[in-house]
Amino acid sequence: MQNQFCALVSEAWSENSIRSDIQPHTAAKLLIGVINSTADWYNPSNGPDPQNMADEILRLAIHGMRSPG
Repeated sequence: MQNQFCALVSEAWSENSIRSDIQPHTAAKLLIGVINSTADWYNPSNGPDPQNMADEILRLAIHGMRSPG
């Protein structure tokens, strides 16, 4: 699965959907780390509901890596 995720990020990079100054492999590993570590600290009983949490992570990932313009 990690290889598939890296390939997906690389494809987005090739299409100029991700900033050219970010290496796709590094970005993919960083995002995998964010997703994996969420399980360590996220507690749905005193945090946002799972869908809102997923949406927030996705917004951070996409808008933090999106190519300007």
